[in-house]
Amino acid sequence: MKFWKMAASAALVVSTVLGTGWVGAGSAAAATGSWVAYKKSPFEVGTSTWHCGQTWPVGSNLLAQVCVVRTADEHYAQSAVIVRNNNSFLVGMTAQSDLSRGDEFVDRWSCASSGVAANSWSVCFGATGNYWAYYVKARGDANLVSLPESPWA
Repeated sequence: MKFWKMAASAALVVSTVLGTGWVGAGSAAAATGSWVAYKKSPFEVGTSTWHCGQTWPVGSNLLAQVCVVRTADEHYAQSAVIVRNNNSFLVGMTAQSDLSRGDEFVDRWSCASSGVAANSWSVCFGATGNYWAYYVKARGDANLVSLPESPWA
């Protein structure tokens, strides 16, 4: 498994500002996630650490992976689904992810259909939560294609 050191301090702030709020325990319905577009790899932004599952094909020239994103201080985490569109045209995507700690389900987030620009990345972020004392794992899908789960982070 690859551990990516980079990314999403800004995106963590964006997802919180956009109203995804704090993680609650055990919600049955999916909460609303937030899409963030990137012109370059999201791993190249910020100081957060990405712990991602295997990159997986989710369509023609479309790749995705599910991740746990931890802040540099390791106190906060969120789930994320990264989508890479290698096409020369806009592609509509949906994504959802969930977060677990130990054997306990934490919550599920869903990002409504959004366009992923040609030759770019978009990330569906779940809400941030304070998990400094817990290992967490993310699972998810993109356009209803199940993705390999993230490692524990």
